[in-house]
Amino acid sequence: MTVITGLLIQSEFNTTVAVGDLEVIIDSAIDTVNSDAGTSIGYMTGVTPTKTITVTGDQAAAIKPLIAMKIVSRSIEGASSSNITMGGVSSSSSTSSGMNDVNAELYEKAINRLRGRSFERV
Repeated sequence: MTVITGLLIQSEFNTTVAVGDLEVIIDSAIDTVNSDAGTSIGYMTGVTPTKTITVTGDQAAAIKPLIAMKIVSRSIEGASSSNITMGGVSSSSSTSSGMNDVNAELYEKAINRLRGRSFERV
């Protein structure tokens, strides 16, 4: 069993996001995991800033990468792009604020595990 708290997430992910905000993010991540995996994980209990939830290791393996992605999305809002044109030559570049590939892959694997599916690609 794994205990998750806002303070532990703050420490684990080395973030300055307020504990109360992290608790909201954790509950939001739980909603997504429940929807994606067909599980019924409850919300955190207690009073901010000491709310806690105890989950299985497999559930934590899905919740934590999603929390990381949500924290990243708070700091990277939107995307940026630039265009340069000189005469008949032009160049453009863009940067997307999409999900962190490592966390997205970990999340996908954890959701498949919770669903009882194999990790092998077909």
